Amino acid sequence: MFLQQIIRQKENEVAGFKGRTFPRRTAPLRRLSNCLRGMHNIIAEIKKQSPSAGILQEHIDIASIISSYEPYASAISVVTDTQFFGGVIAWISEVKKHTALPVLRKDFIIDEMQIHESYAAGADAILLIASLLTSKQLTDFRRKSEQLGMECLVEVHTLPEVKKALVSGASIIGINNRNLSTFVIDRNTTTRLSEKIPSSVILVSESGFQRYDDIQNANTNAVLIGTHFMRSGSLLETMRSMRRTKVKICGITSLKDALAAVDAGADFLGFNFYAKSPRYIAPEHAAAIIAELPNSITPVGVFVNEKKEVVEQIATQTGISMIQLHGDETDITSSLPVIKSYGVDGKIPAVAGIDVFGSLFDAYDPVLYGGTGKKMDPTILTSFPKKMFVAGGLHAGNVAEVVRLLDPFGVDVCSGVESKNGVKDARKMQEFIRQVSA
Repeated sequence: MFLQQIIRQKENEVAGFKGRTFPRRTAPLRRLSNCLRGMHNIIAEIKKQSPSAGILQEHIDIASIISSYEPYASAISVVTDTQFFGGVIAWISEVKKHTALPVLRKDFIIDEMQIHESYAAGADAILLIASLLTSKQLTDFRRKSEQLGMECLVEVHTLPEVKKALVSGASIIGINNRNLSTFVIDRNTTTRLSEKIPSSVILVSESGFQRYDDIQNANTNAVLIGTHFMRSGSLLETMRSMRRTKVKICGITSLKDALAAVDAGADFLGFNFYAKSPRYIAPEHAAAIIAELPNSITPVGVFVNEKKEVVEQIATQTGISMIQLHGDETDITSSLPVIKSYGVDGKIPAVAGIDVFGSLFDAYDPVLYGGTGKKMDPTILTSFPKKMFVAGGLHAGNVAEVVRLLDPFGVDVCSGVESKNGVKDARKMQEFIRQVSA
């Protein structure tokens, strides 16, 4: 009954689109899938109300919400349905003013015109609900979205819907643990259905997450959380309580070391394309390694003062999901999410605005660009308000203290888990990650 009401409302809205033209898109496109590789990422949702939960927040302050979400979320979801969820499509463009994270539009898409509306509004991805669409519609809508540069999160709740999503070519599938007819939530829905989804597909679990253990037990690339966050009295503290610090192992030079890092539980692997580095790896060698990695790992390409066209070419050649700019770059625009590195020398450096997935802080060296083993005073960073990776002389003996002090999004280690330059030590990686997790 609830869904039938929504569909009727959407049909009326779509009827009003006839003859309408949408403004030219000005917002940059961001790849949702690149930010969801790895495990236990959080898609944090902005949602004013819902038919099952009522009003969650009377007043939606986009800037305030994003300031709490951005340090720990990997993407932002915006519920834009007005009639039943109190949303506004203009929130999408407002969100993109405050974060470089990809933005997912969640609504009930039943017509191609809504895809064009989403694109014009600045959405980077849209939700397609398998139960609302025929197989042909699902396939056509996904293709149309991707022609525009947007990705699709295809939502399923039953096995037939999983099959429909796979036939449509979906590369990101969201399993909704909530039955939209009864509103009953069962997180075992994800457990049951995930077994039928190929490991190459990025998997998102939706609904029913309230604790850290809930997320870890989901065993998916990401979880989408809305109601719990929006009800929270302190968004930032709730975000902190539900995630763990991620680990980036940098300077990977062999498949053996890459797979050992995967087994140890790393989240990001860094491949250094700076020719002067002792950990330099040729793009074709990196491509061969990355091709063997599961999507539970985010491969990152590290560059130092490289030309933009070279960065883009290597990114295409190797299949990296993010780039890390570790030099003196000031133009940080890219088709991929960017981690920008800064050398810390007594104070927090002036960061280059909001156009980055995250900022990485390393020990300052007047000559070398990272991998020096030099330590950094982490207390300098205690007031940094955005997404932060911390590096600089980290090893198993000191990383737990840094994590307790800063609770960063991620820590970055290179020489601290090596037996010699460019050669990782499996036991050191295991102990390092154990200390972070603890």
